[in-house]
Order: sequence, then C-alpha cells, then structure tokens
Amino acid sequence: MTRNHLIPFAKMQSLGNDFIVMDLRDSQVILTSTLRANIANRRLGIGADQLITLHKPMALGADIAIEVSNSDGSISGAWGNSSRCVAKLLFMEKGIDSAMIETSTGNYETRILDGEIAIKFENPVFEWDQIPLSQETDTLYAPIDFGPLKNPTILTLATTHMVFFVSKIDHVPLDYLGSHLEYHPLFPKRTNIELVEPYGDNKLRIRIWERGSGITPGCGSGASAGALAAIKRGICKEGQEIECFLDGGVLKVLYENEVLWLKGATSTIFTGVIDLGIWG
Repeated sequence: MTRNHLIPFAKMQSLGNDFIVMDLRDSQVILTSTLRANIANRRLGIGADQLITLHKPMALGADIAIEVSNSDGSISGAWGNSSRCVAKLLFMEKGIDSAMIETSTGNYETRILDGEIAIKFENPVFEWDQIPLSQETDTLYAPIDFGPLKNPTILTLATTHMVFFVSKIDHVPLDYLGSHLEYHPLFPKRTNIELVEPYGDNKLRIRIWERGSGITPGCGSGASAGALAAIKRGICKEGQEIECFLDGGVLKVLYENEVLWLKGATSTIFTGVIDLGIWG
C-alpha cells in the first residue's frame, strides 16, 4: 500500500438520497466503472446511490468540477441533491455561500437560500429531438402505456425524466414498473421515472425510480422534473414555490422564466479515508 491509494471521502445525504464524495483534486487516480460500483455497493463497499468524485475545474469561473456515477458504476449527469451536497462541503471548506460547479452536463450555480443549499437549473428541454428520443413524440402527453401508467410528460433536466401523473401513488408497484420503463426503446440512454400525485395548491407527492440506482427516497432533479411537468400541464403555477413531498422528506422548487431553483436540507453522515489498494 502507498499513500497514493488513500483517498479522503465524505458520506452525505439529502432526503435519504445518499452519496460518497471522494476528493481527487490532488490525485492521479482513475476509477474504473467496476471499482465505482464496488465502492457504492451496500454489501461490498461503503454503499450509496451515487459516487461523486471532486476534481480541479477546467471551466472559466467554476469553483470545482465533479464526476457522478450511479451505483452500478455507469457515469451519470448532474443531479440536484448530489450537487447540493458538494456545494455544502465547498461552502464549509472555503467559507463562502455561493459556488459554480462544473459537470458533464454544464455548470450549475449553487448558493444558500433561506438557510438551505440551493441549485439553479436553466432551460429544461421538452423538444423530442433535443432530449433526445429515438423517434418523434408528443412529450407533453407521450403515447406510452404500461400497466397503470399512461401518457407521461418527458423532459431533460440534467438527465432525462419520464413523469407519470397518478392517483394512490403508494399503491403503484414502482419497483417492477421502473425496472422495465428505464429501458424503454424511446430512450437511447435510459431514463428516470417519476410518479406524481398532486394534492392541495402547489403540493406534489413524488416517488422516483433513478436510472442506474432504482427506487430512491429523494432525487433533486426528479423532484424538479415532477414540478416542471405539473406546471406544463397546468396543475401547478409558475412563479410560485412548489412543495415536493418525497419518501425521504420535502424539496422546494421555484420555476420562473426558464430558471428553476431547487432547495432542501443536506447533511454529512460521516467522513473517512478509503484505501483503494484493498480493491486490487
């Protein structure tokens, strides 16, 4: 074992959506997909929905760069909760209250709003050929029927989402339906699935199947996608804060003029050092 194998990490979570954040800013280590999957494995490794690695930024104006992988080792786009967790670490490290995070899907502004970590998403994509889908499709009411799920709204917000509006959301077998719909032929790179049940003014109950990870108690981009789909269908109002009630807690979304702010709680569970030498 050499000290080059010793990598500091933090285990973090937001609404039970948990992450391993590994600091590779001063390391030459390259993680294979197998190694990423093993570290994220809940029996063989530390365990998390996603593994996030920190890197020195290349983009002008960025404070940090991140790479995100799912628990199966596949590379993912930026996610709301994971980026907000990274922002919290950066705020504590540097004593700042806003930062720009560089990702494979663009740069994202983060800041503290009302005492919580918030991330800004811009210009969600609803055009079928820009998402992109495998064929021309009505993305507001897509012609997809699978069991009790029908006519989802499809969009890209950091990653691709298929949003179904349902009643009696907790009775829907998301484990079975999500595992099949993730690989629907309309999505060349797979997709997230969100179930949304509206209730009250600007209140949504949301359950999420996360591409590459399965059912998750909280997903920031998934909550944001559910809120956007509700606005597009006239269920919720643009310019007003929308409360999204997920299995793990509440995230709040504000969308206006093509700009979306997502905010919610984040916390560090524990920190440590991982010896990559033990993984071979």
